[in-house]
Amino acid sequence: MRQSIIFAFFMICFSQLSVAQKIYLTYKIQTADSLFVFRENVFSDYSIQSKAYSLFMQHVPNENIVSIEDNLNRKFVKTDFDHESFYSKVLNEGHYNLYKCIINGNTRYYICSKNDTMMLNKKDSVNDHEIIQDDNYRNKLVILSKQYPDLWKQARNTRFNEADVQKFISYLNGKYATYHHAFINNDSFRFLNISLKGIAQNNLSNIVLDVLTSDYFINTSSNLSLKYGVELSYSKQTAFFPKLFSGLMFENGSTMDSIYIYKDHYETMNAKIVELPVMLNYEFTNSTVTPYCYVGLAPMLYFATISRTDSNEIRHETKFTVNAFAALGIKLKLTNACNIMAEYKCHVINQSNFLLGVEYYLKLKH
Repeated sequence: MRQSIIFAFFMICFSQLSVAQKIYLTYKIQTADSLFVFRENVFSDYSIQSKAYSLFMQHVPNENIVSIEDNLNRKFVKTDFDHESFYSKVLNEGHYNLYKCIINGNTRYYICSKNDTMMLNKKDSVNDHEIIQDDNYRNKLVILSKQYPDLWKQARNTRFNEADVQKFISYLNGKYATYHHAFINNDSFRFLNISLKGIAQNNLSNIVLDVLTSDYFINTSSNLSLKYGVELSYSKQTAFFPKLFSGLMFENGSTMDSIYIYKDHYETMNAKIVELPVMLNYEFTNSTVTPYCYVGLAPMLYFATISRTDSNEIRHETKFTVNAFAALGIKLKLTNACNIMAEYKCHVINQSNFLLGVEYYLKLKH
């Protein structure tokens, strides 16, 4: 039985044809003496900052990488600090250059001028009694802007996040006559996903139409996406119910009688379902063969009719509930547009099954 299930799974893996996205970026790798341009899968900020050599060494003939740029306006520059080298993300350029780097899970900001480098860490503190004491990194921002008292209040109110720190450095750079530029980075890819899936068995048929938006948050991971939208489905399921006894029995002479509720019969349920799913989808690799999984919730409204072979009565049901679901699958990416995939989906409300079908992804502009 187990071997049959495994065999059936791999047969299904090669029986579904779909059209799907494959995320790419164009990278410019600047070394000390050359510029290399190539098209590659998308790498997250963390991947570039922590393992740039391993990601790009197969394309670049030496380890002397100076900077890395892509066509989403992300730029990473080699930064030396405390005798270590990091590929920090450039947020601002000007009199003060601002860099963001994630090291061992901790976010740091480097503010560099021609003469000095300052590091902002949320646990930092400054002992300077001439300046009103504030918590942690904010004191450094006050010191940095000490020539401009109108910025002190903003420095003390700056939160430790990319948007606030970048905004403060932009204001500070504006005090100088030199060139200054703030990078506006695109942090996600967005796709419109239209899919038609279905399955047919002896006692179950199911057709599902999905219209979903898929957001890939590349600053975190190019494999993680948030999907949300509308799902419309039609399901027909037939089940056999044997004669059911009530348990009430009595004797009439030598004959023993029993009372049953209903006879042997089949029940058929036809259901039309509308769902608004929200799910997290994760692709384990970004290679040709990609296992993936997702989990989510969906408010669900379904309309069902139930008929039975031992009665002419047709029962109607309408219900609103919230469905939870999870799925595991594998896809074989054939080209930039096509893949083959198989998926087993488990539901809390309705029956679990394999889904086969066709998907089309349309890249959306921000």
